[in-house]
Amino acid sequence: MNLRDHFLSVQHQSVLLQYLSKSTQHQIYDESRASSRTTITTDRETDETFNRNLQELLETTNMLLDSVGTLNDDTQRISSESFRHQISLQSLSDELSKLKVAVEETHSSMNIHQVNQQTLEQNLVSIQQQLEDQKNISTDGKLMWKITNVQQKIEHMTTVVDSSDEEEPKSDKEKKTCPPPTVTVKPSWSVQQIQDALSESPFASIPTEILIRIFRLLSVSDLGNVALVCRSFKLTVDHDEIWQSKCNTSHRLYSKSFKEIYMDWIYEKYLHNQELKKTENARGL
Repeated sequence: MNLRDHFLSVQHQSVLLQYLSKSTQHQIYDESRASSRTTITTDRETDETFNRNLQELLETTNMLLDSVGTLNDDTQRISSESFRHQISLQSLSDELSKLKVAVEETHSSMNIHQVNQQTLEQNLVSIQQQLEDQKNISTDGKLMWKITNVQQKIEHMTTVVDSSDEEEPKSDKEKKTCPPPTVTVKPSWSVQQIQDALSESPFASIPTEILIRIFRLLSVSDLGNVALVCRSFKLTVDHDEIWQSKCNTSHRLYSKSFKEIYMDWIYEKYLHNQELKKTENARGL
């Protein structure tokens, strides 16, 4: 209990009244004794003095009682307001908790919607790739190459070639300058026709770097068909640069064919590295 509550308690007020009453009586008694020793007063004067002191004591007591009542009323009012504010704070806390739960549910719903949208986009890309692969399947044994967005890809390759040529010294560029090879593409060629034409066509003399850039424009199905033409083409098609561009995860191509090709490429690359290690160990390198 703090000092303020102690002063307002009934016990403290009672003790205070008793003390004032006794103190007044002692004071009256002392004054009466002093007056009796010095002077002789009449009974009437004594009664008047006693009545006057008693009246003052009663007035003081009434003032104290009124003050105590006022303080009690203020205490009750403050307690009521405090209780009301506590109820309001509790209600606001409950509302805030509900709002947090609603916000979390909204974020969760948005994340689920975003994941579903990404999954749908991946499925659409996979279906589109499967449809493109189905278009390249031939039933009469003919080999078909299909290149999509040819103009954009050629412009991109030209930009890459131009930027690489600018970085080379002028003397090296003059040494490497040569007329571009003539490439003739005949649609719907069979495998045998391509094999027969390789010995007579300048296409077979194209540098490997150029073939890699051309093969990068082909689809996965076309690359598989190209690998069946000859061993030289198969070695070129198996180049890492081609399949790294086809299996780049940033393209969001998650169809089964791409995954299988990617895993086969990794496995073949692993076997190739193992063979190189065996050869190096055999030669004592």
